[in-house]
Amino acid sequence: MHLPPVVRLDQWVDRWAVASQQRSCRNAMVAATVLTQRRAESREVEDFLAARGVRRAADQQPELALSQ
Repeated sequence: MHLPPVVRLDQWVDRWAVASQQRSCRNAMVAATVLTQRRAESREVEDFLAARGVRRAADQQPELALSQ
């Protein structure tokens, strides 16, 4: 009968910490990739609309009606 090797608690904690850090880094890379893709899409939409003369609502100055 073959028994699994016994892992000391400090070894287990070290392995867990390394694995946790690796997962965190992977999640950060995935999030950064998604953010970069969304920024690129947003720029494409802005360029498309700018080419057609459409201004963003945030860029437009409200016109004030002056009454005399």
